[in-house]
Amino acid sequence: MFKKVLVAFLIAVCIASSAFAIDIKDSTGTTTSITVASTTTVYSGWFRMDTGAYAAVAYMISSDAGVADVTIQLQQSPINPDDAGVSDPDFQIPVNMADIVTALTTESTWYYQSMPFLPFEYARFKLTGIGSNSADTIVKIKVVQMGSVR
Repeated sequence: MFKKVLVAFLIAVCIASSAFAIDIKDSTGTTTSITVASTTTVYSGWFRMDTGAYAAVAYMISSDAGVADVTIQLQQSPINPDDAGVSDPDFQIPVNMADIVTALTTESTWYYQSMPFLPFEYARFKLTGIGSNSADTIVKIKVVQMGSVR
């Protein structure tokens, strides 16, 4: 309960001050609805953040045809990425960093949580369909940061 109140407070402070929010797009940069079909792994488009900034993430999942079940992980890189939408050795999940969510199954509900410390400037999300994840599963993600999100 305390964590949810703290995250809600962080988001409220960000909105009331010089915070910036972005809708995370798919790897093509054309839509904020990221499709995670069945048990595939997809990557969001990358985005830049101020290193060491306070940030929060909001995410929601939906599926019209069946069960949605997705794991969301944050990847970071000190290097400007070359390719979008593919596995990239420069993007890594830092050692000992927990997943953003391990098995997101509740649909049409926004979830909010603080993000871990971001030591690198570039970030993206790795989304993996697990179990009986439906082929039409859509994930939406927003990031809010004190300072600037670019």
